Amino acid sequence: MDVSRDYRNALRSLVKKIFFRLLIIVVLGFVFYKGCKFLNGIDHADPEYNTVYTKKYEERLFNNNLLGLTEKEIIKTFGEPFSKTKPGYFNAILYTNYKDSVSFEQYSTALSLATISEKMKYRFISFDSLGHVNDMMIQGYPDSANQIKLLSKPEIIKKFGKPDKEILCNCHCGVYAYSRIKTGEYSGKQPIINQRNIIFNGSHIAIKIIKKVGNSYSTDDGTCGEQ
Repeated sequence: MDVSRDYRNALRSLVKKIFFRLLIIVVLGFVFYKGCKFLNGIDHADPEYNTVYTKKYEERLFNNNLLGLTEKEIIKTFGEPFSKTKPGYFNAILYTNYKDSVSFEQYSTALSLATISEKMKYRFISFDSLGHVNDMMIQGYPDSANQIKLLSKPEIIKKFGKPDKEILCNCHCGVYAYSRIKTGEYSGKQPIINQRNIIFNGSHIAIKIIKKVGNSYSTDDGTCGEQ
């Protein structure tokens, strides 16, 4: 009886079993990792993955050194943008007992709520350029929407006092977008991208650089200022 041969065969068999078990563990671990990454991508956006830039865009050059340059100078460097928009007029005021939890959505009658509470009250009123009421949302206040619509902005402020927040968009400017959301599926529940916009004044001079993470549909983001 060849004990040495039996020992080697048994050792080979044991090594094979260990190898295949380790292989199965690695494969299952890889599948688990990919699954977790996929599920995480559903909830959490990856801005870089979601973003497409213009052909001549260069991240290292897109900074405040562009301020003061003309439209022609910037297009010479970065090429034509994906879009050119001219934001309209937008003005809204907000009264709320949750000032730190309620904020404006630019060019929108919607509000962003950081928390939700039954005790939360807000009075949102937007106006046209003449100071007439455009739209409103009221929660928790005993106000009559029909009565408020008859008031001008100065009359509303006289009635309710100084607003807790106000937003005004009236820049008479142009917004050039050098990034947009990729076509097809994107990661995350919201279309979040790396926003790369340049704002030009009426004389076609760059006055503001928007370089942040934000919603791809908010192309006018950054043109409004809270008062």
